[in-house]
Amino acid sequence: MIPMVTIQTCDLNIYIVTETSLHSLHSLMNSTWPKLGIAMIRIFGTFSSDGPCYVEHLSVSRYWQTPSSEKEFSIASWEQNVVGNKITFDSKTSRWSPQKTQDCYQYYPLNSDLLHSENIFCAVLNENNLKNSSCILGDLGSPVVSYSYLTGIKSQKMDLSSIRADSTQDSINIDEDQNSRLNETPWLVSIRINGVHYCSGAIVSNSWVITSSQCIFNIQEMIPMVTIQTCDLNLYTLTETSVHSLPNLMNSVWPKSGIAMIKIFGTFRSDRSCSIKHLQIGGSYAISSGEEFSIASWEQNVVGNKIRSNSKTSRWLSLKPQDCLQYYSLNSDLVNSQNIFCAILNNNNLKNSSCILGDLGSPIIEDNFSDYIIGIKSQKMDCKLFPHSRSLFTNVQSYENWIFSQINTE
Repeated sequence: MIPMVTIQTCDLNIYIVTETSLHSLHSLMNSTWPKLGIAMIRIFGTFSSDGPCYVEHLSVSRYWQTPSSEKEFSIASWEQNVVGNKITFDSKTSRWSPQKTQDCYQYYPLNSDLLHSENIFCAVLNENNLKNSSCILGDLGSPVVSYSYLTGIKSQKMDLSSIRADSTQDSINIDEDQNSRLNETPWLVSIRINGVHYCSGAIVSNSWVITSSQCIFNIQEMIPMVTIQTCDLNLYTLTETSVHSLPNLMNSVWPKSGIAMIKIFGTFRSDRSCSIKHLQIGGSYAISSGEEFSIASWEQNVVGNKIRSNSKTSRWLSLKPQDCLQYYSLNSDLVNSQNIFCAILNNNNLKNSSCILGDLGSPIIEDNFSDYIIGIKSQKMDCKLFPHSRSLFTNVQSYENWIFSQINTE
């Protein structure tokens, strides 16, 4: 994706990337993180200063030591928001508290050597209540600065967008509990990376799941770390993925269809706690503009001392293509396609509707929970950068032949 990457400075000048250098790479096959989480980027030419902001560079400190668990520190992060009809930029400083190694091991059990390294330390956002601190999106690479010296970089984090900690929780155990609402959606699955919920999906045969192509495209190199979890909390490994169409990264064009298929090893089996079902392909119902509809999403929360899995149904409102073009201006053909429609969470105030994390791949269901799948939540803008963005949904029936061609390979 390097041809699409640019660097923007405080004066809003844009620079293209000519070279990148990584200190160490992670081992995807062994699910291990890199030994050192830093990288360097070189721009074409040199940084120039403009009137609104004088660009400076930090000096690198050779003497800063890893902070103790009692010492707070600050990081600076770039923020991008939508205000009115404009994108605004700002910088934000946040306070963090270093944590003891044992407090972080539960999130990185396969990387204990990394946590015990003198070069790495873990920390949590300090909001006066560390138990309620949430993972901040989009701030990897944020510098730790002390007296104009660069002393550290926020280098690695888990994707905890769909895990919220209970304020009474001191630690999170690996044990997982099931919520009875999953029985209402026995075809819903959780696509996970290292056990953390990443995307939703729906079972459409004995061994195939349909989901968003964005989910699969983003994790192609992490497939060995990906598992599928069903309503009875059984886990399945992947043997095959198939994406209907890929994005054109050189031209910043999204895929023409937003669906993908995942094949598990073996077949789905039902447990006493939940009788697994699969949804049918081929229904004639389609969502029209201005119509409300429901999607089912997998949720993962922390309750007491367990991770609680649950299903959630939310109501959405389909919009006209022109209401979405401001977010997908480079993909007008996609937004105007009969196979794709855009929608926004319907909470009686569309202007304040926020992008929901972790719910790509969520299936559109009829209000009476029929056995037919109507569509998939397939694409969306970055929730942190564009919190009010519309999401794109794919009409599954438009790709019925392709879906059956995958299923028939069982």
